[in-house]
Amino acid sequence: MKTNPILLVIAASATLSVSAAQAPSDDPFIWLEQAHSERAMQWVEAENAKTSAALERNPLFETLFDEARLIAEAKDRIPEPTVIGGRVFNFWQDAEHEHGIWRHASQPDFQSSTPQWRTVLDLDALSKSEKANWFWKGAICKEPQEQRCIISLSDGGEDAVTLREFDLKLGGFVDAGFALPSGKQDVAWANADALLVEISCRPYGR
Repeated sequence: MKTNPILLVIAASATLSVSAAQAPSDDPFIWLEQAHSERAMQWVEAENAKTSAALERNPLFETLFDEARLIAEAKDRIPEPTVIGGRVFNFWQDAEHEHGIWRHASQPDFQSSTPQWRTVLDLDALSKSEKANWFWKGAICKEPQEQRCIISLSDGGEDAVTLREFDLKLGGFVDAGFALPSGKQDVAWANADALLVEISCRPYGR
């Protein structure tokens, strides 16, 4: 049953190849379709450097940057809640958690002035152990039990995501569970053994 998502990925890849082949031959930036090629990455780094230099020349840049960082890392900001399986979940980033932690608390505890959060997934630790640069892109949990979830992780914050199956009861990724390589994709649970996978067939830069 778990081969179904793989079949969908293969079919979508074929569509992507056709779309890329139909790109105009006179496009001077067609080489950017190879988004991770050395030439494309050098171009991106050069353009980013130009943008950073222009922003940092503004005398207000440093003040605005520091103020924005204080707000983003404030310990007293209101955590955004999501109820999963009767518990309150929240994804949290601060100065100590650059990549962030996925955590939960009981509903009564969340309503208190000092909720006691329990970490479910530490992306800083995961990034270190896997020598990756993981950033959170969300979780889709199978209803009604909401025990198994598909976690979306982005390498470096890019649009493409890697999808991996996570067991909330066990507190870890599922051995031999669903695992889809990086791509512009989304999923929904069909049943406990099958996923519906939506693949973006739109080439990069279009």
